[in-house]
Amino acid sequence: MAGGQIATKTIENVGDVASKMTRIPIVLLQNLPLIALLMLVAFALIGSREILIESSPFIAEHAVIFTAAFNAIITPIVDSIVIIVDIVKTIQAIVRKILHRSTHTHFLKPVFAPLHVEQVRRFFTDLPPRCRRYTNIGYTLSKATRAQTNSLLCPLVRITYPVPWMWKTTNALFGWGIVNAVPQGTYIPDGFDGNCELRQAPPDWLCIGLSSGYLIGEILLPLLIVLILWPYTFGPVLRLVYREVKLGLTWFFRKIAPS
Repeated sequence: MAGGQIATKTIENVGDVASKMTRIPIVLLQNLPLIALLMLVAFALIGSREILIESSPFIAEHAVIFTAAFNAIITPIVDSIVIIVDIVKTIQAIVRKILHRSTHTHFLKPVFAPLHVEQVRRFFTDLPPRCRRYTNIGYTLSKATRAQTNSLLCPLVRITYPVPWMWKTTNALFGWGIVNAVPQGTYIPDGFDGNCELRQAPPDWLCIGLSSGYLIGEILLPLLIVLILWPYTFGPVLRLVYREVKLGLTWFFRKIAPS
């Protein structure tokens, strides 16, 4: 393959990539409703979280009023559900008796214990400091998944300890999901536990749930955009690299091959 042919083929390949990329604005416009919906959900969840956190001191200060209001709203709802369950159970028992079947039923009545003022006050007093660090997406994911990722990844990191560059590399790649991987019998810096021993408080799922807007906005939304644009950006570029490497290697081996 002559140099001119390679240049022509390269220009064609680059042109293909450029033509794909010119469709990016159109593709974004076509998927704008989905992107906007996900952004709206993320902003709504983040806004709701911030409102709840910021209003927590006020709710704690007026816990008597909020507790009474909550109990006044929920108690009639629970009582209504209990009445409906009793009616359904009675009807079912009558039908089963007519059909000469067992009258045993499997319905469970909901049980609601009214909230106490001190419970509400303590909960909303503790909520802001309790969930403050969960706005950091790395911290949130680490707390949510570390128990699983540590058992999977930490042994892989631990075996690289004797090789300094491998140790640094694996810690840089997997440090977010593991605890101290320094092997047993080795000096542990700063007194932290080593040998992949996980000794930390369990994740606070309430705070993780309240931070779901950050997860959507910082992980799911970018991932969605990458998936939408992949056929028009990363995919064509990777194919271009592959084709150019293939062209170059073909030319090189033909060049060195004996005539």
